[in-house]
Amino acid sequence: MTDAIRLFPGQAEFVSSLESTVGMFTGAGYGKSFTLALKVVQNAIRQNGWHVGHGGAAESRRLQIIVGAPEQKHLERVTIPYVKQWITDIEQRSGQRLRAQTGQGKDGWFAAKGSQRQELLNGVDLLFFPLHSTESAVATNAAGLAIDEVTMLPSKDIWLRARQR
Repeated sequence: MTDAIRLFPGQAEFVSSLESTVGMFTGAGYGKSFTLALKVVQNAIRQNGWHVGHGGAAESRRLQIIVGAPEQKHLERVTIPYVKQWITDIEQRSGQRLRAQTGQGKDGWFAAKGSQRQELLNGVDLLFFPLHSTESAVATNAAGLAIDEVTMLPSKDIWLRARQR
């Protein structure tokens, strides 16, 4: 193990919270996106073994966690790179592979127009969606939802619809 992960007190409180709904609202430059990405990866890791006793192998019946942001550009420039950074960091720190050996690069990453997905070895998929309209809050059987820059969503109805899914 290398150096411990260093977080500000508010970031540590957010990451360690086990509440079903948790938010971090702070000023610019505090590391909200960086910390959210850590929480997303942490929540995915917490699902290790989820499929045991639930009627299927992780390969055939995958658990989905949705990660959204107000626009595609933010996902691609901020949220997704931070999630990938944390996955790599945790793999290096632990010596264990998190990413499935699928996809073109054998790194579990799939990307097509309007659809990005990170497959993990534990049967969890991180699905990345822009949440620019109420209709973009897609219906899926998700085990979790994380939204980067939730206060920047163009309509409160997006948040309400996403929470109902």
